[in-house]
Amino acid sequence: MTDLLIDIENVSKKYTGADRYSLKSVNLKIYEGEKFGFFGPNGAGKTTLISILCQILPFNEGKVTYYLGSKPIEFHSIRQKIGFVPQDLALYEDLTARQNISYFGAMYNMKPNEVRKRSVKSNYPVLFLILQICGLGIVNYALIQNELNKLVA
Repeated sequence: MTDLLIDIENVSKKYTGADRYSLKSVNLKIYEGEKFGFFGPNGAGKTTLISILCQILPFNEGKVTYYLGSKPIEFHSIRQKIGFVPQDLALYEDLTARQNISYFGAMYNMKPNEVRKRSVKSNYPVLFLILQICGLGIVNYALIQNELNKLVA
Protein backbone atom coordinates (compact mmCIF):
# COMPACT_ATOMS: atom_id res chain seq x y z
CA MET A 1 0.00 0.00 0.00
CA THR A 2 1.29 3.49 -0.93
CA ASP A 3 1.84 5.95 1.93
CA LEU A 4 -0.30 9.04 2.38
CA LEU A 5 1.79 12.25 2.07
CA ILE A 6 -0.75 15.06 2.47
CA ASP A 7 -4.29 14.94 3.80
CA ILE A 8 -6.43 18.01 3.10
CA GLU A 9 -9.67 18.07 5.06
CA ASN A 10 -12.44 20.65 4.53
CA VAL A 11 -9.97 23.47 3.83
CA SER A 12 -11.56 26.85 3.13
CA LYS A 13 -9.99 30.22 2.41
CA LYS A 14 -11.67 33.59 2.36
CA TYR A 15 -9.45 36.62 1.79
CA THR A 16 -9.94 39.59 4.09
CA GLY A 17 -12.63 41.85 2.67
CA ALA A 18 -13.77 39.30 0.08
CA ASP A 19 -17.46 38.62 -0.45
CA ARG A 20 -16.99 34.92 -1.09
CA TYR A 21 -14.59 32.07 -0.43
CA SER A 22 -11.68 31.44 -2.79
CA LEU A 23 -11.72 27.81 -1.62
CA LYS A 24 -14.62 26.11 0.09
CA SER A 25 -14.42 22.72 1.87
CA VAL A 26 -11.60 21.23 -0.23
CA ASN A 27 -10.83 17.57 0.48
CA LEU A 28 -7.89 15.77 -1.11
CA LYS A 29 -5.50 12.97 -0.24
CA ILE A 30 -2.11 12.91 -1.96
CA TYR A 31 -0.20 9.62 -1.93
CA GLU A 32 3.48 8.87 -2.50
CA GLY A 33 4.33 8.44 -6.19
CA GLU A 34 1.06 9.97 -7.33
CA LYS A 35 1.13 12.50 -10.17
CA PHE A 36 -1.60 15.07 -10.40
CA GLY A 37 -2.30 18.65 -11.42
CA PHE A 38 -4.76 21.42 -10.70
CA PHE A 39 -6.70 22.69 -13.69
CA GLY A 40 -9.24 25.47 -13.86
CA PRO A 41 -9.92 29.01 -14.99
CA ASN A 42 -8.29 32.08 -13.47
CA GLY A 43 -9.68 32.68 -10.01
CA ALA A 44 -10.60 29.02 -9.42
CA GLY A 45 -8.27 28.76 -6.40
CA LYS A 46 -5.39 26.70 -7.82
CA THR A 47 -2.61 29.02 -6.65
CA THR A 48 -4.41 29.65 -3.38
CA LEU A 49 -4.50 25.92 -2.59
CA ILE A 50 -0.84 25.39 -3.49
CA SER A 51 0.10 28.46 -1.42
CA ILE A 52 -1.79 26.98 1.52
CA LEU A 53 -0.05 23.61 1.10
CA CYS A 54 3.34 25.38 1.05
CA GLN A 55 2.27 27.39 4.12
CA ILE A 56 2.69 30.66 2.28
CA LEU A 57 -0.97 31.51 2.96
CA PRO A 58 -3.02 30.67 6.04
CA PHE A 59 -6.46 29.09 5.63
CA ASN A 60 -9.62 29.96 7.56
CA GLU A 61 -11.11 26.52 8.14
CA GLY A 62 -10.15 22.89 7.89
CA LYS A 63 -6.98 20.89 8.42
CA VAL A 64 -3.86 19.95 6.45
CA THR A 65 -1.73 17.06 7.71
CA TYR A 66 1.67 16.08 6.28
CA TYR A 67 3.04 12.55 6.62
CA LEU A 68 6.38 10.82 6.36
CA GLY A 69 5.88 7.07 6.20
CA SER A 70 2.67 6.64 8.15
CA LYS A 71 3.52 9.22 10.83
CA PRO A 72 2.22 12.81 10.88
CA ILE A 73 5.04 15.38 10.72
CA GLU A 74 5.41 19.13 11.13
CA PHE A 75 5.66 21.14 7.90
CA HIS A 76 8.92 22.83 8.92
CA SER A 77 10.70 19.47 8.65
CA ILE A 78 9.94 19.26 4.90
CA ARG A 79 9.86 22.98 3.97
CA GLN A 80 13.34 22.96 2.38
CA LYS A 81 12.35 20.09 0.07
CA ILE A 82 9.50 22.05 -1.50
CA GLY A 83 9.88 24.46 -4.40
CA PHE A 84 7.04 26.70 -5.48
CA VAL A 85 7.23 29.05 -8.46
CA PRO A 86 4.02 31.01 -8.96
CA GLN A 87 2.91 32.27 -12.35
CA ASP A 88 3.62 35.86 -11.36
CA LEU A 89 6.90 37.17 -10.03
CA ALA A 90 6.79 36.50 -6.30
CA LEU A 91 8.20 39.69 -4.84
CA TYR A 92 6.68 41.98 -2.25
CA GLU A 93 6.42 45.39 -3.83
CA ASP A 94 6.73 47.31 -0.57
CA LEU A 95 10.11 45.69 0.23
CA THR A 96 13.48 46.50 -1.28
CA ALA A 97 15.29 43.87 -3.35
CA ARG A 98 17.57 43.06 -0.39
CA GLN A 99 14.58 42.80 1.97
CA ASN A 100 12.82 40.40 -0.43
CA ILE A 101 15.89 38.15 -0.51
CA SER A 102 16.16 38.24 3.29
CA TYR A 103 12.45 37.50 3.69
CA PHE A 104 12.45 34.47 1.40
CA GLY A 105 15.66 33.20 2.98
CA ALA A 106 13.96 33.38 6.39
CA MET A 107 10.96 31.45 5.01
CA TYR A 108 13.37 28.59 4.35
CA ASN A 109 14.81 28.82 7.87
CA MET A 110 18.07 30.32 6.59
CA LYS A 111 20.04 32.40 9.05
CA PRO A 112 20.81 35.98 7.88
CA ASN A 113 24.54 35.24 7.46
CA GLU A 114 23.69 32.18 5.30
CA VAL A 115 21.45 34.35 3.09
CA ARG A 116 24.28 36.89 2.68
CA LYS A 117 26.82 34.15 1.96
CA ARG A 118 24.63 32.56 -0.73
CA SER A 119 23.86 35.99 -2.20
CA VAL A 120 27.58 36.67 -2.55
CA LYS A 121 27.97 33.45 -4.58
CA SER A 122 25.29 34.66 -7.00
CA ASN A 123 24.98 37.90 -8.95
CA TYR A 124 22.93 39.63 -6.26
CA PRO A 125 25.87 41.79 -5.05
CA VAL A 126 26.30 43.10 -8.60
CA LEU A 127 22.60 43.96 -8.75
CA PHE A 128 22.76 45.73 -5.39
CA LEU A 129 25.89 47.64 -6.44
CA ILE A 130 24.19 48.81 -9.65
CA LEU A 131 21.09 49.85 -7.67
CA GLN A 132 23.25 51.79 -5.19
CA ILE A 133 25.23 53.52 -7.97
CA CYS A 134 21.93 54.53 -9.57
CA GLY A 135 20.65 55.77 -6.23
CA LEU A 136 18.03 53.01 -6.03
CA GLY A 137 19.54 50.95 -3.21
CA ILE A 138 16.74 51.59 -0.74
CA VAL A 139 13.68 52.01 -2.94
CA ASN A 140 10.99 49.39 -3.24
CA TYR A 141 10.40 46.86 -5.98
CA ALA A 142 7.38 48.70 -7.44
CA LEU A 143 9.47 51.76 -8.29
CA ILE A 144 12.19 49.65 -9.93
CA GLN A 145 9.56 47.66 -11.87
CA ASN A 146 7.92 50.88 -13.09
CA GLU A 147 11.26 52.21 -14.33
CA LEU A 148 12.08 48.90 -16.05
CA ASN A 149 8.67 48.90 -17.74
CA LYS A 150 9.36 52.40 -19.09
CA LEU A 151 12.65 51.23 -20.59
CA VAL A 152 11.00 48.25 -22.31
CA ALA A 153 7.99 50.20 -23.62
